[in-house]
Amino acid sequence: MNLTLPRSARLAAAALAFSGLPAWSFIIGPQPDPDAIFVEEYLHDLGDGRSHYFLVADPGEKRFIEAGGAGPGWRATGHRFGAFRAGSNRAPGKVCRFYAPGPVTHFFTASIAECDALRTHDLGWNYEGIAFGIPVPSADGACARGQSPIYRVFNGRPQFNDSNHRYVAGPGARDDMVAQGWVDEGAVFCATSADYLAAKSFTVAAGKIRPVADCENEDLGGGGCIALNGIAGGMNNRIGPYLPPFYVTLNPQWSSRFSGLTGYFFDLFTAQQPDDTGAVATHSFVQRGFDEYPVTHWGFHVSGLDRTSGALGSIEPMYQFWTRAPGAGAADARVFPWRLARENYLDLRFSLTVGAILRADPASHAYGAPLIEFRDTKSGAPIDVTVLTYATFPPGDFVGAKDPVTGAVYVSTTFGDRMTFGQRLGGNFIACGGASSCATVSSYWLRLTKADFAHIVDMARASNPALSADVNDYLLVKTLFRNGIVNDAELGAQLSDMSLAVFGY
Repeated sequence: MNLTLPRSARLAAAALAFSGLPAWSFIIGPQPDPDAIFVEEYLHDLGDGRSHYFLVADPGEKRFIEAGGAGPGWRATGHRFGAFRAGSNRAPGKVCRFYAPGPVTHFFTASIAECDALRTHDLGWNYEGIAFGIPVPSADGACARGQSPIYRVFNGRPQFNDSNHRYVAGPGARDDMVAQGWVDEGAVFCATSADYLAAKSFTVAAGKIRPVADCENEDLGGGGCIALNGIAGGMNNRIGPYLPPFYVTLNPQWSSRFSGLTGYFFDLFTAQQPDDTGAVATHSFVQRGFDEYPVTHWGFHVSGLDRTSGALGSIEPMYQFWTRAPGAGAADARVFPWRLARENYLDLRFSLTVGAILRADPASHAYGAPLIEFRDTKSGAPIDVTVLTYATFPPGDFVGAKDPVTGAVYVSTTFGDRMTFGQRLGGNFIACGGASSCATVSSYWLRLTKADFAHIVDMARASNPALSADVNDYLLVKTLFRNGIVNDAELGAQLSDMSLAVFGY
């Protein structure tokens, strides 16, 4: 029988089991620094083709801008860096803030000489006070270890009454601005941290196990789902809850054969009878954590015994986007990832562990790959972009194959040093022999720029010329990770923390 504990008991038991601490022990984590702040970058579109960058450190001013108090045309770029509040004594640099009403622009400096010169001379700059505190570079322009240099670049347009400075983190961003005609004025701040926040981010957090058609059905809610694609469904029998280290005592249906296939130890969902350990271990199943938490970590066993038709079968954690055009007066919930004008790219990230891979014969295979599906809103045709991550067959690229059901054109490459498109920021292809475990743990990070996607569209149009050549016509349909088999193979794997982020402003 399945044991069901009250929610409070499950959480308490799990917490104690994982921590190894007695119930009266408490751990106090790092406390927030009351002086630490983020300085965030905003962009103001002036309406005549000009744009100015601006730094905001005060939370009240951020809310004021985002509420429209400063007028239309303002938006956050997503760039920010760590500093200290204006009244703090934690940093040697006190950043003076100035405003020039002529070019409608601000200027920030931690240089005492620059600050004094602008305050004491009538140069068209109005002093607005200390904006924030921050460490400053040494005399040779270097920042201390662990600090991020913030470079100041100048648009060089004072003759047009259009002066503006931008403050960018790292030499790469500085060089990009210089390539656009801006003037490098050197490192002026040493930030405690610097990052670039996504404009939109989507995490595959899925607990429901459904046939792929149901996962793709937007009337059922969209979002996260575990899709059974060519694999028999009805995985309604649960072996759980998993509460280490005394799991077997609480639930004798558990077997180490399950975790031996996937390397994962959480609750198991199967179409087989839970008491039949042999049947559960030889058929397909899904493992995931407690319902009380967002589920972003899964174990999968995909077996050729459960193929419903044809040679292919897969289990696919996925995120389904909303793809229907809005009605009159309604907001558009669709995601057009390439319509952001500046620094526009996609980041796909996930962590993967490949466990047992077995093949009955040379014609049987197992493989895994993330997939991002885009749809051309002009022709209605999709493009499926995949990156082979592990397989029992040799890696390679292909373009032009069409999905027999959706008609999507596949454009595929392989994680590695010689990718046809995209930038590999983490992870590498895993070659699996297919006779035993090919256990490998790796974090993967793929970046697709707008130029990458334009190249993908060009390749796909060779197979379907009806596809639009304009990247702005494409919306996101879904993203997933396909754990697949061909013929009589089986695979065990873990996947976690899969997300797709859209950057740009």
